[in-house]
Amino acid sequence: MTESVSKEPINVINYKEVEFVKVDANDHNTKLQGAVFEVHYKKNENDTKYEPVKVKKTVEGKEQEVTMTATSGKDGKFKLPITKDGYYALVETKAPDNYSKIPGNIREFKLENGKVKTLEKDPLKASYKTSTKGQITSEILSVDKDKKTFKQRIVINPNHESMKVPSYGSYIRIKETDWKITPKYKEALNKDYGVGGLVNVAILKKGGDKTLANLEEKDFKKFDAISFGTAGNLTGSRYGLKEMLGETSTTDKPITTTDSIVMEFTGKLEDNNTTNTADQLFELVFDSSIYDEVRDKIDVKTIAENKPAYADHDQKDPIQIENRKAEYPHTGGMGTLIFTLAGLVLMSAAAYVYSRKRGVSYDD
Repeated sequence: MTESVSKEPINVINYKEVEFVKVDANDHNTKLQGAVFEVHYKKNENDTKYEPVKVKKTVEGKEQEVTMTATSGKDGKFKLPITKDGYYALVETKAPDNYSKIPGNIREFKLENGKVKTLEKDPLKASYKTSTKGQITSEILSVDKDKKTFKQRIVINPNHESMKVPSYGSYIRIKETDWKITPKYKEALNKDYGVGGLVNVAILKKGGDKTLANLEEKDFKKFDAISFGTAGNLTGSRYGLKEMLGETSTTDKPITTTDSIVMEFTGKLEDNNTTNTADQLFELVFDSSIYDEVRDKIDVKTIAENKPAYADHDQKDPIQIENRKAEYPHTGGMGTLIFTLAGLVLMSAAAYVYSRKRGVSYDD
């Protein structure tokens, strides 16, 4: 007897331990040893509270169920061997020497199909997304809730890897069904031609002086889409990779580059969009075949209201956990100043009351 084998692809998830690093809040190069954490868990985001994660451990020759803990090493790092999807929190039970213990959940994150997302207080930071193969990153730079607009940055080949662009049939495709890149290239530059929204493009060279942090307006050039249209219920545009890289040759030969392509543009929700969200899809296409993609749903209202949100985490880097140095009155600084001032005020008040009492007794 033989059984038919399904032709459906099997998704193999390669789980790896989640790595963290304990750092000084004012100097991330200072790694902190000796911090102890409990690991807590909840299955759903809306569950009311976390519960300690239990593991089996041999204590005095007997196997017992205890709460999972972790301690930061000399390099400040520690790893958690967790694979279960859900929401996690680290609770600090012991701070590094000379540092303050942070109450409550010091770091929250979630695990979903082997991918880690961290809870960020800053929703703009949480908007950072990375594609499956790491060839595209996306982040929101600012939002205007009243105008229903957002400024966005897309980076193609952010890690300066060797990228082969085979032809002029290679582009980034942007889904714009419930939002649009605005203004239109034609209207913004008062041109007689133009098909799509205006995007500003800068090129970052590998090992060059320019980085995302120091890009200036003069570093950007304005580009139009090479096509824009609607197919069925999907609307989108395409921006040519060779064009943005400055390729002008009429011979359509493959080119290889380590350059990063930085695209910045303003998006606007459609007038009939009542969800306050932009359903986004960015696809890197080589010779009409999708090589990589990043999906997201931008909630303009949530970002504008500065609510915490989960952000993609690049698992090549450990998740940072900050601690601040403890300050005590005897160590100087602001603590000493406050206590000194308070003492002077009390002494002055006591002297005033004493003098008043002496004055009263003399009068009697």
